[in-house]
Amino acid sequence: MTGTDVLRMQLMGSCDMVAAQARQAADIWLTRAFDSASLPGFALWHCARVVDWAVHAVVRDTVEVGETPEWRERIRYDLGHGAGLTREQADDAAHTVSPEDIAGYAATLRESITGWIDTITDSDLDRPADVRSATQRNPLYATAAAWEEVESLHGIPVWQVLVRPSVSHIRMHIGELELLTAMLGQAAAPR
Repeated sequence: MTGTDVLRMQLMGSCDMVAAQARQAADIWLTRAFDSASLPGFALWHCARVVDWAVHAVVRDTVEVGETPEWRERIRYDLGHGAGLTREQADDAAHTVSPEDIAGYAATLRESITGWIDTITDSDLDRPADVRSATQRNPLYATAAAWEEVESLHGIPVWQVLVRPSVSHIRMHIGELELLTAMLGQAAAPR
């Protein structure tokens, strides 16, 4: 087994989890579990967007799936990847994307990542990540608030950029969503 084998499995898992959670969260997409919680629709949108950003903008330095004409409007590419957004912007993302589109977007990301990862070697993953250049791709990537959230990724090996936001961060948000879903279900249950 190689490092790329492990990354393939982890990145496919991230895409699959986002797609599955988006389908499951349709009924609570716009429901806030408590005042300071994110909307489930935002959290899932952010998960898909951050995978696309890390893989395509940072590591591959290529067009993101979300930039393409098929996805640009449907997934609100104009709102960036979620880092540094205001609550109003985050809520706007949830209100203007659908669970079906996020599930489809995650499936398309999975296909793109699978095709790419089959072409690289472990040594390709050791080069330093140029996160600063990737922030120039979208105006909301370049805000001070967004940079503050991703600055620690600049210059580290690209495998770490893939593992930290596209694997670990996704699983943290999926756990958060599972907890919020349980809370919302409990709140709706008769007493």
